Amino acid sequence: MPAVRNSCDNGTDSTTIGTLIDGYKRLTREGGALCLFKVGSELREFFRQTVLDRFIDILPDEEMAVAF
Repeated sequence: MPAVRNSCDNGTDSTTIGTLIDGYKRLTREGGALCLFKVGSELREFFRQTVLDRFIDILPDEEMAVAF
Protein backbone atom coordinates (compact mmCIF):
# COMPACT_ATOMS: atom_id res chain seq x y z
CA MET A 1 0.00 0.00 0.00
CA PRO A 2 1.47 3.40 -0.88
CA ALA A 3 2.42 5.72 1.94
CA VAL A 4 1.85 9.42 1.90
CA ARG A 5 4.06 11.61 4.01
CA ASN A 6 2.74 14.86 5.30
CA SER A 7 4.34 17.17 7.78
CA CYS A 8 2.17 19.35 9.96
CA ASP A 9 2.24 21.01 13.31
CA ASN A 10 -0.11 20.09 16.13
CA GLY A 11 -2.85 22.34 14.72
CA THR A 12 -6.15 20.55 14.88
CA ASP A 13 -8.65 22.85 13.22
CA SER A 14 -11.94 21.60 11.79
CA THR A 15 -10.58 21.55 8.23
CA THR A 16 -7.74 19.22 9.24
CA ILE A 17 -10.08 16.90 11.13
CA GLY A 18 -12.57 16.89 8.25
CA THR A 19 -9.80 16.02 5.79
CA LEU A 20 -8.63 13.12 7.96
CA ILE A 21 -12.16 11.76 8.34
CA ASP A 22 -12.86 12.11 4.62
CA GLY A 23 -9.58 10.35 3.80
CA TYR A 24 -10.37 7.59 6.26
CA LYS A 25 -13.82 7.02 4.71
CA ARG A 26 -12.49 6.96 1.15
CA LEU A 27 -9.62 4.62 1.95
CA THR A 28 -11.68 2.15 3.95
CA ARG A 29 -14.42 2.13 1.32
CA GLU A 30 -11.78 1.00 -1.19
CA GLY A 31 -10.31 -1.61 1.17
CA GLY A 32 -7.41 0.56 2.33
CA ALA A 33 -6.38 1.90 5.70
CA LEU A 34 -5.25 5.19 7.16
CA CYS A 35 -2.67 5.50 9.89
CA LEU A 36 -0.44 8.25 11.23
CA PHE A 37 3.09 8.06 12.55
CA LYS A 38 5.43 10.20 14.66
CA VAL A 39 2.48 12.02 16.21
CA GLY A 40 3.29 14.40 19.05
CA SER A 41 1.79 13.97 22.51
CA GLU A 42 -0.66 16.88 22.13
CA LEU A 43 -2.13 15.54 18.90
CA ARG A 44 -2.17 12.00 20.30
CA GLU A 45 -4.16 13.27 23.29
CA PHE A 46 -6.55 15.15 20.99
CA PHE A 47 -7.16 11.93 19.06
CA ARG A 48 -7.79 10.08 22.32
CA GLN A 49 -10.24 12.70 23.62
CA THR A 50 -12.19 12.85 20.35
CA VAL A 51 -12.07 9.03 19.94
CA LEU A 52 -10.47 9.42 16.50
CA ASP A 53 -7.82 6.97 17.72
CA ARG A 54 -10.49 4.25 17.50
CA PHE A 55 -10.61 4.72 13.73
CA ILE A 56 -7.19 6.04 12.76
CA ASP A 57 -4.22 4.09 14.10
CA ILE A 58 -1.22 5.99 15.41
CA LEU A 59 2.06 4.16 14.93
CA PRO A 60 5.51 5.02 16.27
CA ASP A 61 7.44 5.25 12.99
CA GLU A 62 7.25 5.28 9.20
CA GLU A 63 8.46 1.71 8.81
CA MET A 64 5.56 0.39 10.88
CA ALA A 65 3.11 2.68 9.05
CA VAL A 66 4.20 1.41 5.63
CA ALA A 67 3.93 -2.19 6.86
CA PHE A 68 0.43 -1.47 8.23
